[in-house]
Amino acid sequence: MRKTIAFLLTLILALSLTVLPAGAEEGIFSDVAEDAWYAEAAAYCETAGLMEGMGDGTFDPRGVTTRAMVVTVLHRLSGSPAQTRAEAFPDVKEDSWYGPSVGWAAAQGIALGRSDGTFGPMDSVTRQDLAVFLWRSMGNPVAVETEAFADEAEISSYALEAVRWAKGAGLVNGMGDGSFAPRQGATRAQLANILMKLSKSLLGPSYLDGTAYPCGIAKGEEGILVTDTYNKCVWLIKDGASTRFAGMEPPEDATGAPVGGYVDAACDQSLFSQPWAIAPFLDGWAVADTKNNAIRLITKGSVQTVNASAGETG
Repeated sequence: MRKTIAFLLTLILALSLTVLPAGAEEGIFSDVAEDAWYAEAAAYCETAGLMEGMGDGTFDPRGVTTRAMVVTVLHRLSGSPAQTRAEAFPDVKEDSWYGPSVGWAAAQGIALGRSDGTFGPMDSVTRQDLAVFLWRSMGNPVAVETEAFADEAEISSYALEAVRWAKGAGLVNGMGDGSFAPRQGATRAQLANILMKLSKSLLGPSYLDGTAYPCGIAKGEEGILVTDTYNKCVWLIKDGASTRFAGMEPPEDATGAPVGGYVDAACDQSLFSQPWAIAPFLDGWAVADTKNNAIRLITKGSVQTVNASAGETG
């Protein structure tokens, strides 16, 4: 229960801080028209690091969402905490790209598996099962009473409360004819749109003084520390305001987007490439700087590398 509550607090805070960077609504995928109903959502999720393209400049909006994909997205939303249940299912290897996410989701009670004890990572996710995954990640909230979908009788009993919650929360609107199509496969476009809506539905007061994509959260000595993958820094949030705790204001590229770097120095002179997870360590905080393939330690007013792979960029 404590793990679940901690995850929810992290998820809610991270989502409530999320602000779309300027220009992120513009088309960034070759197969996503700028006027497509999912265009903003696709750009939003890619820029936030929640969903990636297909590696060839496309997003594949009509592609079917898999079970592995859904738990991986939820794992990222939580700040990618360490795996806590190795090989939770016989058909999921710990060293697979989705292994840590599935193990984490199993420990959190988000991924319960199938009746035969397997997870089915590459199985497609139906629209009703996508609602269930999201509902569990939010702590199984009670649904707000709304008008039922025309095909509510076709929704499986285990998914009914989740679908009702998703509709009441404004995350799903149905298929345009009053139906929900619960057993239809959820597409990548639909997943992206729901993730964006979930973020906006939880959007409260903005605690960050500017554009931000928060990822990891840790308790600081004077407030909350939040890693920001867009602005390449770590914020200190205190009394409803934020200041840069580590990471100088980075240079910008031709489009005005911040460009990261790799500099160990005083906090206000240091540079990160993609500060991700953050956790208390020794007498400071360890930050996973993923694009630099390094673990950086913030302590005594400075940033230093404590561990890096051979592929670091600095």
